Amino acid sequence: MKSSELTRPTNEAAQSRRTGNVASAQRIWAAALLGLAVAVAGLAQTGTTIEIPGLVPPAVVKGTAVAAGAFSSSQMLRLVFGLEHPHMAEEEQFLVDLNTKGSPEYRHFLTAEEWNARFSPSPQDEQAVVDWAQAQGLTVTYRFANRLLVDVEAPVSAIEATLGVKINSYAINGASYYSNDRNPAVPAALGHIVHSLGGLNNIQVMKSGNHGFPEPVFPVYSPGPAYAVGEGGSHEGDRTKLPGAKPASTNGAYDPTDIYSSQAYDTNALDALGHCCNPLNNPNVTPPTTSIAIVSAGVVSGSDITGFHNTYPYLADHWAAVPDRRHYDDPRW
Repeated sequence: MKSSELTRPTNEAAQSRRTGNVASAQRIWAAALLGLAVAVAGLAQTGTTIEIPGLVPPAVVKGTAVAAGAFSSSQMLRLVFGLEHPHMAEEEQFLVDLNTKGSPEYRHFLTAEEWNARFSPSPQDEQAVVDWAQAQGLTVTYRFANRLLVDVEAPVSAIEATLGVKINSYAINGASYYSNDRNPAVPAALGHIVHSLGGLNNIQVMKSGNHGFPEPVFPVYSPGPAYAVGEGGSHEGDRTKLPGAKPASTNGAYDPTDIYSSQAYDTNALDALGHCCNPLNNPNVTPPTTSIAIVSAGVVSGSDITGFHNTYPYLADHWAAVPDRRHYDDPRW
């Protein structure tokens, strides 16, 4: 046998070996592609979302809220996405210029439409949030002209899947609550658009400033439109009755003298700028007639407001309750 016959395979053997090598290479590439696919899948789960920080209540983080099992997956919840102010620095500068004599913007007030066109999120950004929410099975219940908020509702199961959280029941001092167990995440493409998210828990809700009053109990969910027109009313003031007014006659509740102090409506900063509140009619500042807005949470009886007016008939008032089914009715004076 020649030496060449010892080292050179026959044509059949060579073809078989080449076929085997190709098949082996194909298996290697298939395995590599499979590994790449797994890596890409992992990236889709972890690399394309961004966390919204600071949205786990401190009571849950610290463990003072005791976990009591999973919250009902079919329970409906209302959420509100807050969008970023895209031109915050310019917005703040405009407000400074608006009150600076000599500025081209001095007293150059804008209509709501002008403000939205200049400072609000773009229609495209707001629509991106709406489209994403709807694609995840969330129902958009309300959109706002300034495009800063998007209201949605969905069952807990859809919210958990969309935001990568778990909604649990918690106990605090014998009372039951629900809350997310971690910060929610949104697609990275929305990371520069979505600023905040409300409604994932009912631990952090508006509370009474007077700790002597019982906390109102809000329903977890109320069906119907997100907002509606509620009860309202108004009273004209009679300045001739000011001299006979009785001070501090509400037995610990708010009196007019409290409204001008830090106990209720802190006007000190505005007073320092000469922009607000001149009940004593001091010269060279604002007029003595000043409007003050009060926003409260819970159910307020119209008869209570009428009683306040009857006690202080020299004050005028106009009030309306705005049923907000996200958490509470919102009386505004």
